[in-house]
Amino acid sequence: MCCQVVGSPVLPLTRAGTRTVLTGGAATRDNEVMVHGSEETVAFRLWPPVAIGAPLLGGWLVTLLWGDPVDLGGWRRPLGWVLVLFFAGWNGWSLWLFGRHETGLLPGQATHAIIEQGPYRLSRNPLYVGLLALYLGLALLAPTFWGLVLFPAAVLLVLWGAIHPEERFLHQRFGAPYDDYTRRVRRWL
Repeated sequence: MCCQVVGSPVLPLTRAGTRTVLTGGAATRDNEVMVHGSEETVAFRLWPPVAIGAPLLGGWLVTLLWGDPVDLGGWRRPLGWVLVLFFAGWNGWSLWLFGRHETGLLPGQATHAIIEQGPYRLSRNPLYVGLLALYLGLALLAPTFWGLVLFPAAVLLVLWGAIHPEERFLHQRFGAPYDDYTRRVRRWL
């Protein structure tokens, strides 16, 4: 997540055909499945922790019900802990920058700054990179082979549900400065 959005009230929604319209006059650009947004807030299709957590939970459930066809071996524990620790440090740093720049983190909070420091120099979405590293770490520690198999589903869900709507919003909100940022910094790493 490059930047989220700070202190703007969320306006009530009405439906007009296939387009979601805010009663305050601002409209989302996408389709009905997007969650409310305004000119200052991003409209997610799917909240990122759900997009990333659902496939992991599904993998754990399959492992509990039917077991894993492959033993992941002893190497998985140290790597799993490294990924969990990476998540804690990386996401902690990213969240600290949100606070330092006084820009919102949660849906419904207004975005007013493009953060280009720290992890945001390496990735436009360091919080999602961290959450995906946590996913892999937990799947290795559990262990759940099926959770690892479903990892690409988590990547696609966060891409569709959060990153694409965020990128459209940030392009509309910041224009050329955001476009320049996207040319300099990769989406993932």
